[in-house]
Amino acid sequence: MNKKWLLIFILVSLVALVYWSVYVQRYAPRSHIVIITHYHLDKIMHALGGAVIAASLALIMGPRRFISLILAVLVISFFWEAAEFSFDKLTQEFYRKSTQLWIKDTVGDALFAVIGALVATRFIKK
Repeated sequence: MNKKWLLIFILVSLVALVYWSVYVQRYAPRSHIVIITHYHLDKIMHALGGAVIAASLALIMGPRRFISLILAVLVISFFWEAAEFSFDKLTQEFYRKSTQLWIKDTVGDALFAVIGALVATRFIKK
C-alpha cells in the first residue's frame, strides 16, 4: 500500500476514533449506550484501533515484520485496557459490578484489536 494512502487511513481513522470516544463519553443518551453495549458495537472501534496501530507501526518498522506488528498491537491493547481501568470511573464501576463480564469484555477488546491489525497487515503487504 502506498504510504500516502496509509497516512490518510491513519488520520481518518483517528478522527473516527476520537469522535466515537467523545460521543460515547459525553453526548450519547442512555438508550444509545444500551444499544452499543448490547450489540458490542465498541468492538468495531477496537478493531479500527488495532488497524491504526498496525498501520502506524508498519510505517515505522516496515510491513514485513508481521509477528512483531501483531504482538505490538496485543501489548498496546492491553496497556490501553489497563489505562482505561485506571482512569475511567465507568470502567471501574463495570469491574465492581461484574468482574467476570469485565474480563470477557477486556479480552474481547484485545482480540478485536488483533483482528483489526490482521486485516490491516493484509492490505499493507499488498
